[in-house]
Amino acid sequence: MTTITIRQRRGAIHRAHVPNIAPMFDQTNQGAINRAPTVGEMIRGFKARCTCLINKKRENQGCPVWQRNYYERVIRNDNELNQSREYIINNPLKWNDDDYNPAT
Repeated sequence: MTTITIRQRRGAIHRAHVPNIAPMFDQTNQGAINRAPTVGEMIRGFKARCTCLINKKRENQGCPVWQRNYYERVIRNDNELNQSREYIINNPLKWNDDDYNPAT
């Protein structure tokens, strides 16, 4: 476990214990030892690890699993949160009409 410190705008300090996720990421930023991984690095590590496990299970090494890149958005209120939840629930239902669907 690693302890991280989070400072909020009003100066309150919170400490949280999080699992050490560093082994998921490549070590390209060797000089930045005391730096937390960026969102992009975390997404890249997550995608890489999942791709490895998925392809191992499928017995299909080297096959792409993800669309390129990701979309990052700050959710500022309950309305935006509910809209995001609806998108997550309803979007897979549109897969048959998606341009990226290899079956179409």
